[in-house]
Amino acid sequence: MNLGLTAEQISDITNNAETAYLTSKNLASVYLAGYQYDKALTYYYKSLSIASTSENSVHKAESYLDIGKCLEGKNQKIEAFRNYMTASSLAEKENNNNLLIKCYDRLSSFYNFNKLFNKATRYKLMQRDLVNKKLPVDSVALIWIEYDLQEIDVNSNNNLLNESNMLNVLYFAMRNGNQRLMNFEIALYRTHLIEADKIGLLKDLYQKRIPGEWKKLASRNPGLYYRLKAFFCEDSHQPDSALYYFDKAEQILASNPNTILQSKFYNRFGQFLLRHGDKEKALAKFAKSYQMAEKVSYFEYMVIASGQLESLYAATGDYINAYKYSVLNKVLADSITNLSKQDQILVMEIDHETRQRERLAERDKQETIRRHNLQYTGMTIGILTIFVILIMLGSLKIPAWIIRMLGFFSFIFLFEFIVLLADHKIHEITEGEPWKILLIKIFLIAILLPLHHSIEKKVIAYILNHKLLDINQFPLIIKFRDRVKKVKER
Repeated sequence: MNLGLTAEQISDITNNAETAYLTSKNLASVYLAGYQYDKALTYYYKSLSIASTSENSVHKAESYLDIGKCLEGKNQKIEAFRNYMTASSLAEKENNNNLLIKCYDRLSSFYNFNKLFNKATRYKLMQRDLVNKKLPVDSVALIWIEYDLQEIDVNSNNNLLNESNMLNVLYFAMRNGNQRLMNFEIALYRTHLIEADKIGLLKDLYQKRIPGEWKKLASRNPGLYYRLKAFFCEDSHQPDSALYYFDKAEQILASNPNTILQSKFYNRFGQFLLRHGDKEKALAKFAKSYQMAEKVSYFEYMVIASGQLESLYAATGDYINAYKYSVLNKVLADSITNLSKQDQILVMEIDHETRQRERLAERDKQETIRRHNLQYTGMTIGILTIFVILIMLGSLKIPAWIIRMLGFFSFIFLFEFIVLLADHKIHEITEGEPWKILLIKIFLIAILLPLHHSIEKKVIAYILNHKLLDINQFPLIIKFRDRVKKVKER
């Protein structure tokens, strides 16, 4: 229904809706980048409203994904998950692979963040399967998926990973000049090696395998450059040089707004000083680490720092401060335990929501199969009925053109039904590839078309020339015929 609008007016409305949608989406993206979730949500809901009014399913699904991202930032994880699942349902309904790739990527990231690693891997593999089906295959998209799988692997296996796979991704990024991928992969590998205390391998990576990146690091990220130099010097048994580079890194990081990074650095600095017997300076660094973590309520680093401070104050005889940090450490540990329990409840809720949706999807699938089976059964009975009527009419004194016309339609129904049955199997075999479907259908029609005409011609001729049913064997038909004769005679 176009309400009497011209094609030009309809085009203008469509273009205006597209512009309004993109404007709202872009404004929301700006607010989201600045972590202003409430403002971002206002515009994302507006973009969803525009997409719903214009009945654009792709834009609706993208809006649900964006809303989910905002809700996840606000820690409303169940609502975020529901929006992601709604987007996935729309993408599946539209059979839009590009949209499904985005949905599976968000769901994988969501599950990874919430420590449901099996599901995170499952959706990432589903995303990879869809990317592989696109021709030509996007090798960059595939290698990013490999990176994401490695990140899930690191998170799920207590920092255990396949270093060979990581190097493959790294070398791909180097060969193709993909600096962003290279930075992400190096960061992931660097964190793994530092946490695993494999400083020798980290030094080998920067100075032998990717020496070019090591040179760039000195100018592009001097804070990280000095931190790494400190690690390398300590690994080479040069504590004085290591201390020098730790001090240089501290001067640069003092102006860094990332307080979590600062807290982590001061913790590592304090551990270095402890290893080399300077307890007084170590105490100051752990105190700084605690302060930085406290600013953003990052309990994990607060627990580490308070534990170290308790131990150091006790060692120096300052039992008042030792007791203070002992109490703090216990309270923080209890808080982390409570948060962990909340996370477990959240995981259970997400898992329950997932299973509920899977059950609904399975029920819908079974209902669709049952409905289709009923339709196929009805079609089969209908075709058999038509052929029975054709045979019966052929045994009566009916004009030949009626028999031929009924026979023509009967065989059209029969052969179209055969094509319909084959169609589902063809799509299953070809996995929806258009060129494969075309070739198989050409081959199928090349067989069925001449067969159709040949069988139809022979069957109709046989029915016209032979009385397949003896009417005299059916008393009811004879009585009906006699009554018709009597009516005519009157």
